[in-house]
Amino acid sequence: MAVLIERGNPQDTPIEPDIALPCLRKDPAPPTIPRMSVPIHFRQVDLATGGRMFTRRHVLVANGSITTVSPTPIESPPGALVVDGPGILAQGFVDTHVHGRRGFDVMRPGDVAPLSLDLLAQGVTGFLPTVVAAPPDRLLAALSATCGDPRGARVLGIHAEGPFLSPDQPGMFPPDAFRDYDRALWHDMLATAVSPIRLMTVAAERLTPAQIDELSADGVTLSLGHTNATYAQASAAFDAGVTRVTHAYNAMPGFHHRAPGAVGALLDRGDIDAELILDGVHVARAPARILAATRTGGNIVLRPQPG
Repeated sequence: MAVLIERGNPQDTPIEPDIALPCLRKDPAPPTIPRMSVPIHFRQVDLATGGRMFTRRHVLVANGSITTVSPTPIESPPGALVVDGPGILAQGFVDTHVHGRRGFDVMRPGDVAPLSLDLLAQGVTGFLPTVVAAPPDRLLAALSATCGDPRGARVLGIHAEGPFLSPDQPGMFPPDAFRDYDRALWHDMLATAVSPIRLMTVAAERLTPAQIDELSADGVTLSLGHTNATYAQASAAFDAGVTRVTHAYNAMPGFHHRAPGAVGALLDRGDIDAELILDGVHVARAPARILAATRTGGNIVLRPQPG
């Protein structure tokens, strides 16, 4: 899906759904590309594609595909929907770590639907609503209510940030809800979640290799975060099946040349994907460049500034 993002600040008008939406307890169907009955003519927009930006372009979309890109004006087909710039025409963003936005909170039942509409207005076409460690009743209630609006960004699954995390690295969360691996709670989470749990942030020191294997067997991608793990513990977790790191450098001990810790293990493993909050506040430029330079096969997953 392509989206047009207006330059400047988005409107601050709250978005509310106007229909009641059921939560369907099933695996999301594969996404389909909507086919509009009329062509769309974008005029004087900046086209972002292939890692490049093409300014002030005229773009024609027909039957769900871009058919014409021109630096000069083109004629609109009969009946075309005309969309004037300025703006950026780009592929939709996918956000794998979304707690909320503009007062919407994934942990509050009923908020994910309006949140999905708001995200689409910012150019996000798919996302993982991210629940946090909480008392079991509140956690399960949130997992049962992660339903998006069909007119908004698509819910691609759930990111569970916890509860198997280290109280020594709580970040912005209260640590009393963090716990060691609890198989019964995990099965309750799986059974209750209205969308599949696709991603889970875990602390390496809270899990054994066998437990990592059990979680992975349930189809969950495991990400290291909120951890006080040593270099050896983090490396063993990577060997056991953890393939990602949540907000690298944050909520984990800093690198030391005699105690490299989880950061050192990440820098030593170029095949691991790393989420990075690249806002100039959470991580300075130099360590961000070092992280990127050490990726030999793993990806950098950029995360917007938490809000």
